[in-house]
Amino acid sequence: MSETRQIILPIKGMTCANCVATIERNVKKLEGIENVAVNLSSERASVGFKPEEIRVEDIVGRIRRAGYDVSAADGEFIFKTSPDTSDIPRIKRSFEKIEGILDLSVNLSSDKIFVQYIPTLISQLDIRKHLKKLGFEVLILGDEAVDSEEQARNKEIQKQKHLLVIGLIFTIPLFLLSMSRDLGIIPSRIGGQVWFNWMMLFLATPVQFYVGAQYYVGAFKAIRNRSANMDVLIAMGSSVAYFYSLLIILGLFHGHIYLETAAVIITLIRLGKFLEARAKGKTSASIKKLLHLQPKTANILRDGKEEQIKVEDVVVGDLLIVKPGERIPVDGVVMQGSSSVDESMLTGESLPVEKRIGDAVIGSTQNKNGVLKVEATKVGKETTLSQIIQLVESAQGSKAPIQRLADQVSAIFVPIVLVIALVTFLTWGLFIPFLNPGFTTDILSNALINAVAVLVIACPCAMGLATPTAVMVGTGKAAGEGILFRSAEALEQAQKITTVVFDKTGTITKGHPELSTLILIDTNDDEETILRLAASVENVSEHPLGEAIVAEAGNRGIELFEPDKFSAVPGKGVEAVYKEQKLLIGNMRLMKDNKIDISDVVARTGLEIESRAESPIYFSINNSIKAVLGVSDHIKDGVISAIEKLQSDGKRVIMLSGDNSNTAAVIAKQVGISEVIAEVLPGEKAHEIEKLQRAGAYVAMVGDGVNDAPALAQADLGIALGTGTDVAVASAPVTLMGSDLDGVRKTFILSKMTLKTIKQNLFWAFVYNVILIPVAALGLLNPMIAAGAMAFSSVFVVTNSLRLSKKKIPTT
Repeated sequence: MSETRQIILPIKGMTCANCVATIERNVKKLEGIENVAVNLSSERASVGFKPEEIRVEDIVGRIRRAGYDVSAADGEFIFKTSPDTSDIPRIKRSFEKIEGILDLSVNLSSDKIFVQYIPTLISQLDIRKHLKKLGFEVLILGDEAVDSEEQARNKEIQKQKHLLVIGLIFTIPLFLLSMSRDLGIIPSRIGGQVWFNWMMLFLATPVQFYVGAQYYVGAFKAIRNRSANMDVLIAMGSSVAYFYSLLIILGLFHGHIYLETAAVIITLIRLGKFLEARAKGKTSASIKKLLHLQPKTANILRDGKEEQIKVEDVVVGDLLIVKPGERIPVDGVVMQGSSSVDESMLTGESLPVEKRIGDAVIGSTQNKNGVLKVEATKVGKETTLSQIIQLVESAQGSKAPIQRLADQVSAIFVPIVLVIALVTFLTWGLFIPFLNPGFTTDILSNALINAVAVLVIACPCAMGLATPTAVMVGTGKAAGEGILFRSAEALEQAQKITTVVFDKTGTITKGHPELSTLILIDTNDDEETILRLAASVENVSEHPLGEAIVAEAGNRGIELFEPDKFSAVPGKGVEAVYKEQKLLIGNMRLMKDNKIDISDVVARTGLEIESRAESPIYFSINNSIKAVLGVSDHIKDGVISAIEKLQSDGKRVIMLSGDNSNTAAVIAKQVGISEVIAEVLPGEKAHEIEKLQRAGAYVAMVGDGVNDAPALAQADLGIALGTGTDVAVASAPVTLMGSDLDGVRKTFILSKMTLKTIKQNLFWAFVYNVILIPVAALGLLNPMIAAGAMAFSSVFVVTNSLRLSKKKIPTT
């Protein structure tokens, strides 16, 4: 079965939720497309497709045919050595096979190569590396670190600002002239002149066809795609007012001129779009903050000399010199020195982490004191920071289930508004005069203006922005707290959780067991001999509890051997044969399965070890138990406080453990958990979660992902504790970058805050339209006021979402 490739494309030209639906519908028609999700707020499309059936260029082409575009960046490079004429076809052929390259040209006279590319698929550094593979060394001209999407967004803001200024220059005098005439400030001998109307037309025309040109283009493209969007409503509403007034000026009709209405509609909506574009740029502030953390240069040791290079030129294996106060350029391992490192930008934990030789360090974290020599292990897109950015961007581009209603309404919204506008026109133009012959108001004029008010007041934008803007801000804020949501669905699910299940080892405890007790059943036996036998068997198993026994043997300088035969018994222990001796080491179930006699002394010893919150491990030789070993694992700092807060929030907290019930109960009591599910084999954890779900619980499973992946997948929300260095490994819907379990509670609180914001946005978007469209249809709303309300409705939604980033997460 062929693999699905998932890509993200930056989209240009979207104005409302109908644009989202149009792009999704058009792209889905292509053969080989698996899934499409377009985000209006981030202006991105997430597309899953079969690479052997369709190319990226085909998807881009389809988006363009639908009337939209994909944001492209321009890269300029200069060759260090001039290429030959024969090299150009080879370069072009090679780049045709690379995903994300839209255009390429080479200028031999200036030794420059110009590349147009999609920044979410390929970077200038990737282009330079590919040219190097072809045998050409090039230098990147300009700033390769520029955020191409931010550049495109800033360009759009400047364009909106330019059009807004032009609109204001013509609209303000037009509005003042019109109102002055209507209010009698300008005498009728002047205002009634034909030239006065032509002067107003002169002021209105640039606004209608220059400032408002985008709405005509957008409306044409929408109609060509057999759909209707916000552009259709604005173009129709302003055009009705403009062309009706033009017919009156030309003497074909008699009535009131509404040129200022057409101009004010377009200018006010342009003002709204300008404010919206600026506000939308702030919703991705958290991603920009992460991007700006990346150091630009690195100090490396090559041939015994220290030199400074660009961070993009660091390769795996390079030895980096990181001085106090500097940011660590890339992920690596400390080879020399010791220091404390501030990882708060990734984990959300404020206290610096001590780093010594052999410890892993994360790129972009800050070295506080001491000089470190670090060997680079991950560079470029493989670094932890790059993975985090990719995860957050992916989550921001996904759709929350709550958005489905808004999408369904948006799909039929504009056609319904067009019908309501037509009914409004017919009602005021035909039915009311027919039912009330004494109705003396200018019938046609009144009917048109009321219909225009309906067209202009309707706002599908607010509905389209309600969910994605809040999701963008919410996931970004979470990333700043060291919480990574893999999708908007996970963000929505978290606030529904009623029961939190914690795996014990590595979650509640530190996951670094130590051998704390070794009791010989036969006092005549030699302790070191027993420990050597037990550690040699466990050395092959690689089980965390076994590692504690191996570590103790290492501390004592005991030399280990390799068993003749070895087999692991999942969830119970290990069996081995050495010099014809049958060796068993594991829990009580393993002993009973092998019908080994459990004496009173062995039983009492096991219970004594359990009472100290240690895990008893039984070691037998030839079916006779020789020793009981106690392995302890210390409880993490802050666990008791975190569990207490969850319980005070009304969450049911359960501990899940493979330990025997006595040991598990003692540990649970220490951390304040009253419910324990013990003696659970790794493969049975998912079944225990399922049992809780069948009983009506909405379950979050918290684990380290080592042997609880099926349980994390079975839970309604899986929360994995990240190691802080390998984000991509965790497949859970939520990953906590730090080890502090308070992040679990923060996950639920952030979800609740985000969902509350989404509901506020949707309430505003729906109520606004439900109330004001009928008001406009009843003739109680001036089209200019309607345009202002429509323009600021979407601004309200985006601004309300931005409030989320300023809110503090309660700590108590």
